[in-house]
Amino acid sequence: MAYLMTPCPSGKVQYEKKIEALLCIVHWELKDDGHPRPRRAYECKLCGAWHLTKQPQRTEVKDGIEPSNRPGKTRKRP
Repeated sequence: MAYLMTPCPSGKVQYEKKIEALLCIVHWELKDDGHPRPRRAYECKLCGAWHLTKQPQRTEVKDGIEPSNRPGKTRKRP
């Protein structure tokens, strides 16, 4: 795993390549310690590196309609 010289402003662990982040997820899946697991990797818009998250993949907003699977979030009407 390569560590990047410039830290991410988010403070999250950085992975230079997507495959490194995905292998880390596999490692977490093999552990059985009761902690929540990262679910996916994503490319950071702040630093360009890859990070891990426990959040599911976000769905795209199409035609101005919010996805219905976001509890507690409503779209304000103009």
